[in-house]
Amino acid sequence: MSNLLPEWCPPYSTTKIDTNTGEDVYCICKKPDYGELMVGCDGCDDWFHFECMKIPETYRNLVESFICPYCRVGITGPGSKGDGECPKSLWKKKCRLQDCYEPCESGSKYCSKEHGKEYMSRLLNKVKIKNDLNNRYANESDDKLLKDVYHATKNNVEKFKTFGSSSFIDSDIDRVDRHGEIYDKIINDDKYYKDLLTEKDNITNNQIEGLKKKVEELDKYLDWISSVNKLINGEDNTIEQEENVNDTIKTKKKKKKSQKRRSKKAICGYSLNLAKIPCNPEEFYNKYSEITTSTPDCNEIEGICIKLRCNKHSDWSTMTSDQYTRQIISLETHLKRLDLSISTRKRQLNINYFEHIMRS
Repeated sequence: MSNLLPEWCPPYSTTKIDTNTGEDVYCICKKPDYGELMVGCDGCDDWFHFECMKIPETYRNLVESFICPYCRVGITGPGSKGDGECPKSLWKKKCRLQDCYEPCESGSKYCSKEHGKEYMSRLLNKVKIKNDLNNRYANESDDKLLKDVYHATKNNVEKFKTFGSSSFIDSDIDRVDRHGEIYDKIINDDKYYKDLLTEKDNITNNQIEGLKKKVEELDKYLDWISSVNKLINGEDNTIEQEENVNDTIKTKKKKKKSQKRRSKKAICGYSLNLAKIPCNPEEFYNKYSEITTSTPDCNEIEGICIKLRCNKHSDWSTMTSDQYTRQIISLETHLKRLDLSISTRKRQLNINYFEHIMRS
């Protein structure tokens, strides 16, 4: 996977200590920590210099979750175990003010109210409303801008009140005929946004649901195997059942004790098709009894391993269950990152759309 690394990133090295000085070394440069700005990787827990990672120092407060180049391609970190997709770095939403590199406050597009006012002030100064009939003053242009914003909310007073707020900018925008061409160009025809939604739908309705179905099939199959093993061990009959009504309590206790000491038998039960249960437990038990009596060397019935001590498929049920669980967790983690990308892209498109109609 080293060929997937960026051109500026050297091949992965396991070196952790400088052999000459005995100092701990970090990053892709394998140098000690001399106080330069560094960021920790959430995949492998190593530390990396901003400069080596080509990250401007102005982004220092925007890092949400940093993933180094090696973890991003699966050389290190969760992806190296082959149990899911490799993680990617996540960034906090930057304040909309161009020269500010602080993260936005919760539910806002700005790091502070002051920067929100500054951004809107700069935006209004850039907007020029053309009028060929006569020359308007700036305050009349501002009035025209407010009217356009009001019309953009479909003359809805409540929507107008929330225009520009987090809830407004995150909502779906209705297509208005007078701005239909702009809407289609910016929002409706955005391929990247469509691809994100398609990927989310595939993960949610196909991959995750498919794995959950496999988990249900595995649980059902293991219950069936458990029922078969109970029949093999004679646990369908109550061990306390008296063969003679005159048995004493002492005899019952001896039977219980003897039953506990008896080692229980359990067939392996491994099958390539866990979704298929061939028959009810009683029928399978009858086949098992017949085959093991007539053909002691037989190892399977209808594709199901019936060995009592099977080294080939040792602990297969636990490993299969763990595999499904890891895959579901990995997909759900990826889904959270995808939701963030979808939300961010939707905001970008909505903001772009409203900025266009205000200038049109």
